[in-house]
Amino acid sequence: MVDGAVNELHKYNETLDKPLIPDLISGDFDSVQPDLLQHYKEKVLLLFTIFHTVLKIAYRTRIVLDVGEVIKLVNGLVFA
Repeated sequence: MVDGAVNELHKYNETLDKPLIPDLISGDFDSVQPDLLQHYKEKVLLLFTIFHTVLKIAYRTRIVLDVGEVIKLVNGLVFA
């Protein structure tokens, strides 16, 4: 599940007797509500992926990157 969908899953779970719990939540966690992030981090594997952020920055600034450039950029940010 991608981080922003957690908000929608939580709303849907309020209508169920037994809530659905994802195995994994992936993303940069900028769109999930902080209280929900706290709630799910005790139950679910959270995978922070900076790749989403790099793509958003490239899109907003209209930078054209090929996949190789994105991978180099992400590796530089994560493993620097």
